[in-house]
Amino acid sequence: MNLNSVNHDIRKGLLIDKLLRGFKEHEYVWIAWKAASTNNYTPRDFFNFYNEKYSYEYLFDYIKTTLSKLEEEEINLFIKNCHNEQKEYILNIDINLHLKDDRLCWFLINRFTQDYHIPILIRESTFKKLKNPETSSQINNYILYKHTSKSRIYRQNNNHKIHKNINNPKIFILALIYLNPEITHNIIQKNSDLEKYIADFDKVIKEKINLNKYIKDKDFIEWSKNYIDKNFEYNVFPQFLFEKEKLHENYIYAYFDDLYIHNREKYINDLNKLKKAWQQNVFRLKNKDNLKKKFHLPLRKNTKVRLKELAAINNISESELLEKLINKEYEEYKDYK
Repeated sequence: MNLNSVNHDIRKGLLIDKLLRGFKEHEYVWIAWKAASTNNYTPRDFFNFYNEKYSYEYLFDYIKTTLSKLEEEEINLFIKNCHNEQKEYILNIDINLHLKDDRLCWFLINRFTQDYHIPILIRESTFKKLKNPETSSQINNYILYKHTSKSRIYRQNNNHKIHKNINNPKIFILALIYLNPEITHNIIQKNSDLEKYIADFDKVIKEKINLNKYIKDKDFIEWSKNYIDKNFEYNVFPQFLFEKEKLHENYIYAYFDDLYIHNREKYINDLNKLKKAWQQNVFRLKNKDNLKKKFHLPLRKNTKVRLKELAAINNISESELLEKLINKEYEEYKDYK
């Protein structure tokens, strides 16, 4: 390799580094897609592209690697175009500040895909939950379109792939906001809707009827996901059978967050159903090895009142309090005897 070739590569590297330093990390999302288009990527590859490059680090490396294959003049032109087009991607809010919470990212994905009628490809197992199931051979020919009221299936060509996952909701919602033509055709409307959706999410967070008391319980998270799948019509994202506890938590939140916006009455009803079923489940587990036979003990009215009051003070049931008092007396009787 001669000196001119080395200097040429150094100059290209410096140009690319200057480009990447001149933009914020979240802007790598649209810059990477712009770089990808030089490699003949088509819009059909959009979903898969951001599933593979699902972090700022991956996007950074992709931009650097892709541009390094171009000639110096082409890199300069690419950089010039990026700066000229940057204003098209400016958002009215500090997007990095808001998208630190995956729960908000899923909420925004659901709001944008519903309100803008954006199709999202999902994996085969999800279709098993739909009320009109198809055979596995037919499933690969379909695409799920999400709507506010319900999910619907439309036929797609035989070569269409079913994508496995949304690996990073933060990267994916940025890709939607920056690049989806349904959203980007009206920049003012896009910014207005984004601000409105974030304000709606703040209302959800402040709602007093919530799962805050339960959601940090690992057993509750796993049980709740299964209960939701069996008892509620889950037609929001994430639609996937995650293994990680934190992702199960987002799965549960996504259902109720979306429901709060569209049907608060059902939100309250379903939330109460879930809580009641969980409490019954806990009670059954607690007492499965300690089955009790029911007895009727007639008590004077004032004694019953005192029993109820003492039980409340000790935060236990009346039957538990009676057992406790009887066992205590019995132990003292044994010692005396």
